[in-house]
Amino acid sequence: MMMKKRNNKCLAYGLMTLISLLGVVACKTPQATLPNDTVKASMPVATADTVTAIPLWRDFFKDPTLCALIDTALANNQDLKITLQEMAIAKSNILAKRGQMLPSVTANVSAGASKAGRYTAEGAGNVGTEITPGHNVPNVVPDFAPNLHLDWSVDLWNQLNSTKRAAVERYLASEEGQRTIKSQLVADVAENYYALLALDNKLDIMQQYIALQKKAVQIARVQKEADADTQLAVEKFESELAKASAEEYQLRQAITETENNLNLLLGRYPTPITRNKNVLMEQSLPNTLQAIPASLLLHRPDIVAAEHQLRAAKWDVEAARKAFLPSLNISASLGLDAFNPKYLLQLPKSLAFSVWGVDGSAD
Repeated sequence: MMMKKRNNKCLAYGLMTLISLLGVVACKTPQATLPNDTVKASMPVATADTVTAIPLWRDFFKDPTLCALIDTALANNQDLKITLQEMAIAKSNILAKRGQMLPSVTANVSAGASKAGRYTAEGAGNVGTEITPGHNVPNVVPDFAPNLHLDWSVDLWNQLNSTKRAAVERYLASEEGQRTIKSQLVADVAENYYALLALDNKLDIMQQYIALQKKAVQIARVQKEADADTQLAVEKFESELAKASAEEYQLRQAITETENNLNLLLGRYPTPITRNKNVLMEQSLPNTLQAIPASLLLHRPDIVAAEHQLRAAKWDVEAARKAFLPSLNISASLGLDAFNPKYLLQLPKSLAFSVWGVDGSAD
């Protein structure tokens, strides 16, 4: 009897184990299957010349009012004018760096007097010495010396050339910076212009809604007087009218703010913006623009400007390294020298020169 109960108990345990295993198998996590056509075969494929097909802003925007505003902004915007001055500074810096590679010539005219002590080698030698026939050297000797002086720092290691290349890269970066500001300026003017048109249309809708609310308030008051409605309904319509009036005021404030922002971009004092609010729904813009993302990055002016700045930093490093190498400076002077101006033109006796002066140094 005990053996039979034990067998029944083992059978029950076995059935429970089998049911548990079947449950685990049934609860297995389903495998996700992805369709093979996740990317449509009909999507447009860009070619190498699709970047050139991107229209200019004048071809992109057809609204004559907007085009006139953009032209005004490009002519009067203060940030753009600052960029133009920065370009002029960068261009002048290139000329300055090029000038450092050339010899510099300066003209000098000096006049003075000197007296040597009697008991010095120069003073003792001047005693009894004739400066001109029949005239001894005076105690105080005047000196008049007009001359030309030439200095040339020889660019042995192309250090000056490196600084010039850095200046050129910075000028190119300033050009791209100007393009960046122009692109951003066109986008900002268009954004504020369309925002202004949208606010005008929202204001029209709000004014129509306020007119309907006023009629609703009048109807509610008439119904209350006729005992067809309660005071609660009247107050509800009045609150809706007050809310709509507040939103109308906010819209007018937003219109004024947008006009001020647009005038700031145009570089002029706040003035009303002449516009036709009805043209908002008539705007026609391209639906799609095809371009290769990598090519677009190469054409973005801010990225191109950053590349030029990086190259300029590279040339700065090259110039700094070459500054530790020995340098060669050559100087020469040619002029006239005499104790009396009337002898200056007595050539070649009054001619004075220093043909070569070589100075080599290392920082």
